Amino acid sequence: MTTRATWDSEWQGFLSGLAYVIGFGNIMVFPYLMFENGAAFLIPYMLVLFLAGIPLLLLDLYLGQLKKCGPNIIFGRQLPVSTGLGWAMVSVSGMVSIYYNVIIAWALYYTFSSFSQELPWSRCRHDFNSDSCFSMADRLACLEKDQFYLERGCHSIEHMCALVEKVPFKNKTLCADTDGQNVVHPDRVIPRTYASEEFFMSYTLMVQGRTWSDFGTLQWELVGFLALAWVLVCLCLAEGIKSSGKAVYITTLFRYIPLTAFFVLAVTLEGSEKGIIFYLLDVDWQKLKHPEIWIKAASHVFYNLGTSFGGIITLGSYNNSTHNCMRDAILIGIVDTMTSFFFGLVIFSILGSMATELDVAVTDVVSSGHGLVFIVVPEALTRIPNAQVWSVMFFIMTLFLGLDTQFGMVETMSTAVLDYLPSFTNQRRRVVFLICSICFMLGLTMVMEGGVLLLTVFHEQASGINVIVLALVEVFLLQYTFGFREILKTLQTEMNIWIPSVLYWYWAATWTVLTPLTLIIILVAALCDIQPLAWEDYIFPSWVQALGWLLCCFPISIIIIFHIYRVIKKFLCT
Repeated sequence: MTTRATWDSEWQGFLSGLAYVIGFGNIMVFPYLMFENGAAFLIPYMLVLFLAGIPLLLLDLYLGQLKKCGPNIIFGRQLPVSTGLGWAMVSVSGMVSIYYNVIIAWALYYTFSSFSQELPWSRCRHDFNSDSCFSMADRLACLEKDQFYLERGCHSIEHMCALVEKVPFKNKTLCADTDGQNVVHPDRVIPRTYASEEFFMSYTLMVQGRTWSDFGTLQWELVGFLALAWVLVCLCLAEGIKSSGKAVYITTLFRYIPLTAFFVLAVTLEGSEKGIIFYLLDVDWQKLKHPEIWIKAASHVFYNLGTSFGGIITLGSYNNSTHNCMRDAILIGIVDTMTSFFFGLVIFSILGSMATELDVAVTDVVSSGHGLVFIVVPEALTRIPNAQVWSVMFFIMTLFLGLDTQFGMVETMSTAVLDYLPSFTNQRRRVVFLICSICFMLGLTMVMEGGVLLLTVFHEQASGINVIVLALVEVFLLQYTFGFREILKTLQTEMNIWIPSVLYWYWAATWTVLTPLTLIIILVAALCDIQPLAWEDYIFPSWVQALGWLLCCFPISIIIIFHIYRVIKKFLCT
């Protein structure tokens, strides 16, 4: 029997787990959910984190460290009838990894686009720009002529006011009715769209006007960057944790250097306090009455921490037998949340500055919250000296964030195969190459002009309600096979972990009552408040809704199929 590899040090194991959970969920999904729900989102998020997220994180680390194998083998050993649970977790990682690398391809595209004389999203000079396009550089150029920027050109105050049937007012700086009433700023004559948003939506994604019946063609530049993303993943995982474990020192620690620099930059922008106030103090208590915000908080906690994805179990399986996995679970959960919150401050500081600039509410700055990191930060980069250098630094950081999480998900799949087929242990490179090749082919539809529509389906359904179901099954299964006393006893005796009495009762209370109760309540609420899949205002057709539910039910069906198979096999053998 092959001896399982272990991390070179405890720090390597901890940083690998931290790198896995801190990814696009922190810089894309969390700010988007805050943008959509306001500060009220923090309440259900924190409750779910401590009632279910961190307790489940410790269970996953404990299982991997104790059993030294992937999830597909662990649950089969503990209770053969539950074999499907492990494979279901692997399937979730597989589905998420397909679209996750598409976002990494976007980051690569922006990184290479930054190596230009002028950032391509800094001006409204391109064919894809609309008449409502707005950029600070163009506006300043017009102000030097005492004119205003509109419809991709400079115009006089008289022209601006005439568009809304008004006249110049107050030293020709505002527009108003002839009687001086209903004053408006010339820059607010028509709605504006930032150049960075048009670059992302109309040029990078080319999604404008696309529907499921008109999906467009492949975007060959993105196809190339998607291939490059999968090559990077394949190369870094070819040697297993020997290579990925060393890379994690650079990829994990580097991200906080540019993040801190961007924070300082963001909070010093004029009007940044407007965004910070919205981020921290704009609490709509009425939203807490709706189950949707609780469902999204729970889904995001599980999505961010990777519980029920199998990745934490896989990474934990490479820990030494006496590694302090309890400390790791608590620290990873807290650092992950602090990183999300910290990056949210960066995003909303910039949003506040942009809102002040356009004289609109923070929620009206961009039309879509889905790609905030590809709209808001690029716009801020155009305002600073040496913008190209800062842009390259930011998108390399974004690239590292995505790759670390992707490493964990692909490692989960390759470990599942190698644990299930030990004879292939010496063929690891071929297994990783095969997995990456298959996922690359499956992701090609997401780099078509309408590909983000399919990506949205995967993002919403591949790791939504099904992850809550898997977590619930896992908790009940571990209570049935181990019991919380046995788990805590193993942590104390076999792993030599000191557990303070407060934490002892916290783990006991959550694993036995609070975590399953939280999961059940959220699951029932989610099933009672199902929302149709959509991209902005475009609600997807019924057959796409059905496709989404097939993706959602796929991991659950694996559990059921394996269960039926085991029951039939046991019946036939008796």
